[in-house]
Amino acid sequence: MEHLKTAIFEKYFTDDPEKQFFLCSCASWESLGRSVEPSSKHFGLLVAGDAKSISDDGLTRIANELEEKGLGYLCAWGPDCKAQTGRDDTLMTTSHAQEPFSDAIWFFAHCAWPTKYFAVDCKDWIVAVVGNNELEHYVRNSIAEILSRDEN
Repeated sequence: MEHLKTAIFEKYFTDDPEKQFFLCSCASWESLGRSVEPSSKHFGLLVAGDAKSISDDGLTRIANELEEKGLGYLCAWGPDCKAQTGRDDTLMTTSHAQEPFSDAIWFFAHCAWPTKYFAVDCKDWIVAVVGNNELEHYVRNSIAEILSRDEN
């Protein structure tokens, strides 16, 4: 995983840690679970990729693997992407399949907040790009601009 050298802290969430952003490049969906290596107990994850090539059972296996690593918030972006997890209690999920990728990143940075259980130690916010070098390059070169964009 690559630290993106940018962080945000929203003043109205003073108990929550600063969001540190990382890029995780994955060649395939199957490698996603083992490629995500958070340093914080809980983490937020924006997954970008074409999910047409993986079954629902495969997505469930990956989601379970990520939950074991401390997944606290999940955003999904791309064709056939849907936020899917093995449980439905307090893990927040959103899907952004019909939005521009830059809007999904902005939402992930500024509006995605886990429930209080996860928020206390959720400082790693990981953008995982699956099988798309162009999107990976875009994240690496554009994240600072996207995060500073005013959405008022």
